[in-house]
Amino acid sequence: MNPFGYCISTPYGDKPLVEEEIRDPRLIKKLDNYSFRSEKYKRANQKYGYLTQFLKSPKLKINEAGAYGWLNDKYTADSSAYKRNQILIHRIKNSDYHFSLADHGDRFYSSVGMMNKELRPFLSWEQKRFVEVDISSCLFSTGGCLFNENFWDTDGSKVDFTFKNVCPEVYRIFDEASMCSDYPCNTDSIYSYISTYSIMVGKSMESEYSRVFKDMRLYFDLVSGGQFYDYMRHLFSSECHPKYRDRREVKRELLIVVNCKNNRINVKSDDWVINPSKIFQQEFPSVYWLFHCLKMIDNAHAAWLFHSIESWLVLKVISKRFIKKKPGVPIITIHDCIATTEGNEDHLHEIMRDELKRYIGFEPTLKIKHW
Repeated sequence: MNPFGYCISTPYGDKPLVEEEIRDPRLIKKLDNYSFRSEKYKRANQKYGYLTQFLKSPKLKINEAGAYGWLNDKYTADSSAYKRNQILIHRIKNSDYHFSLADHGDRFYSSVGMMNKELRPFLSWEQKRFVEVDISSCLFSTGGCLFNENFWDTDGSKVDFTFKNVCPEVYRIFDEASMCSDYPCNTDSIYSYISTYSIMVGKSMESEYSRVFKDMRLYFDLVSGGQFYDYMRHLFSSECHPKYRDRREVKRELLIVVNCKNNRINVKSDDWVINPSKIFQQEFPSVYWLFHCLKMIDNAHAAWLFHSIESWLVLKVISKRFIKKKPGVPIITIHDCIATTEGNEDHLHEIMRDELKRYIGFEPTLKIKHW
């Protein structure tokens, strides 16, 4: 997204705001008119109407008193976080939802997804609480498809779930870009080089090359077993800095490792004993090189690709199948997790397990959490 900030000009900026209810029916009609919505709202609503129908439903309620109770305990009324969540609570209460799609990566954003996760327990659907099913280590789990030969198919004869279909923008860039002299190889384009490398690494685990790419077996075992973050937490905290005992710091750092510029591996800092990127490279050289290649032209390309993969699986595959199997039962997607009402989480878990195994080649760890 491209967020913009607005402020009230002097001398009104420091004055308290007074809420006024709009009563003019003509103005209300204009404000509710679809044509007044942003293009991002229209695009999201048109593309994912089967998801926005639940967010726009009057059946979705928020316990306003409870939400404000948490908000008042957490923030001061003049803080930006308080005001942001206040607006979102107000929008949900009045079924005035905001939807949009990211400019790259097709990520879906909504008012529910943008508010603090601590406020989600105050949401309900016909007095039923929500339960989420979350994909553990989502980026690394869903990224397993990159080592599947079918994902790199370009003629569309085998499957729809291909790099070319999932992230056409990056595909065109890679397919048209030639490899530079720093990467000696026998392929013409970056896409050909990356696809050849990824397929070779994927097949190595069941061939005589398994000793060459021995890090891959450990990588997939950790990711599929839901132990990847804990494993990296131990490495980062013991070899880099004690702050990485905090799991949140580990997750943040791993996202940086995947999405940062390739030259970050050479950066030195007084905060590190060893650069975290270098630790990742030493432990998983085969995986690190793939990430490196995805960022040859622009480090943003890796993020666009991984977000596109996540969106394809969560929004287009899993959500559609659940709605078809359980019509009328609500689901709310927040990037790598999907929430539904209590009593339906087992159906959702089963669908997510089956589809993720079919598309990425193994069953990732799925976590169930009540809102």
